[in-house]
Amino acid sequence: MPEIDRIASRRLRALEDTALGLDAARVAGQVERGHGSPFSKLDERTRAIFTKLDAAVIAEDALALATDEAFAAQNKLTAAQAAHTAALAAVDQLTGKSA
Repeated sequence: MPEIDRIASRRLRALEDTALGLDAARVAGQVERGHGSPFSKLDERTRAIFTKLDAAVIAEDALALATDEAFAAQNKLTAAQAAHTAALAAVDQLTGKSA
């Protein structure tokens, strides 16, 4: 199965580490962004970069899911084509006909 390059995720983590420190508080893997958190004290430009990277991470997640679904659909299509070919071959064998 093809892997998606998670560049936005890596860039977000690098920005978190640089802007907030390696020991930034996290909840469910996400940097704490509530009132009074170090994140809330960042300048507007840095918060805007975080917002854009968040959107890119969401897009990466959607891309990864769509890629997995496309891969599964291609496998399903290949199996259906093989089953169809085998079924027609079985009919042809019984009837003495060929496609």
